[in-house]
Order: sequence, then structure tokens, then C-alpha cells
Amino acid sequence: MKLIKLEKQEQFDAMKKGDIVIVRWRPGSLEYKKGNEISHYSMVEINRSNEIILQKRGNVYFIIHLYLEDNSQAAEAYLVSHAG
Repeated sequence: MKLIKLEKQEQFDAMKKGDIVIVRWRPGSLEYKKGNEISHYSMVEINRSNEIILQKRGNVYFIIHLYLEDNSQAAEAYLVSHAG
């Protein structure tokens, strides 16, 4: 198992439903305030607005282009890969 830091749009484009994503949320974000500085999710989808939906219940998501510009509530995101 290895962690791949998500740094390019192409990495997000290659993701599929059920991929495991670990997110470190910025202080001040809603997830951080809930006590979830670092959380893991089974990715639901990337919608037409280029938002990665991490959890429908609780409406957990972030906007990919803002993340790539370092202007998102998500400070870091990693894909968990089981490839050797």
C-alpha cells in the first residue's frame, strides 16, 4: 500500500468510485472544527462542477481546482494505492 499525493487534475480524472482518499483539512474548515483534521473517505464521485464528493451524508466535498491552486478547505489529499 502506498499514498499518492493528489497534485494534478489528471490524477483526479483517473479516480473511480470507491477509491480511498485521505484528506488533511485546514484549520477553520467545517471538518476540522468537527474534530476531523485528517479523515479517510471512499470517494463517491467527481461531479460536473469538478467537485470531489467524499461523503453524501454530511455533504463532504472539495472543489478540485481550488485545491490545486492551494485555496481549498482541503490542505492535502492522498489516494491510497494498493499497486506495488
